[in-house]
Amino acid sequence: ADNAISGDKIDGGTISSFASTGIDDNADQTVLTLGSDESATFAGDVSIETTGGNLLNLETYSITEGTNSIMAFRKSGNGTVGNMTTPTVSGETLGTIEFRGVGTGASFAIGASIQGIQDDDGGQYRVPVGLVFTTGNTTDTYTALTLDSSQNATFAGDVAVGGVNTVGDNVSALVVNDNSSGSTIGDSVVLTVVGQNSSAGDCQEIGFVGWTGEGYKPWATIGSRIEDNDSYKKSALTFCTRGVTTNTTPIQALRLD
Repeated sequence: ADNAISGDKIDGGTISSFASTGIDDNADQTVLTLGSDESATFAGDVSIETTGGNLLNLETYSITEGTNSIMAFRKSGNGTVGNMTTPTVSGETLGTIEFRGVGTGASFAIGASIQGIQDDDGGQYRVPVGLVFTTGNTTDTYTALTLDSSQNATFAGDVAVGGVNTVGDNVSALVVNDNSSGSTIGDSVVLTVVGQNSSAGDCQEIGFVGWTGEGYKPWATIGSRIEDNDSYKKSALTFCTRGVTTNTTPIQALRLD
């Protein structure tokens, strides 16, 4: 084709006057297009292979705040290249970063991934997308963490805060390490429950229940009840238990005013 480097020859024109340059594999199909706007478009997969460590730098030099390097994973709901008239839909994977190693099959095998998945209908300028973090073992991969577009985080397993290992028997599912303990009783908080309650009688509770808790009332709770909402709140500490085997709300067993 004219204005293209094809195989071992140049087809038409001169390099200095090219508005864009297409490089094909012996006129079979275009592999790389270099545009006059300094853009490069690859028609297929791109591999960077070396016997040493690979490094990919995206460097930006600018005095403008907010100007930065961007790696964008983009997907259209239309099957024609360049056509963006069909919106992507909820549940569609828009991009994936995979981490692979070589297993016993003598080939690269998936180990973990980060996916951007659309989780609602898109608007004109924004598309709601969540992130799914997947990890795995030698037999399968599992969704370890989901961050949805509503800022909700769902962990599939135990959560360790502060780098505590929770693997094994009789260990905590949630551990909070305190690196700056205080010595004043009532003013040495390491874990805070923040609620939006603002009226006298409103409660915040920590519940104890089996499974995920969905559809079941807690077996017992420890909570705080607002007694007076004037200025700084006056509250009571409550302990509730359930003395029956039915799915009923536990009742107050102890109250500290």
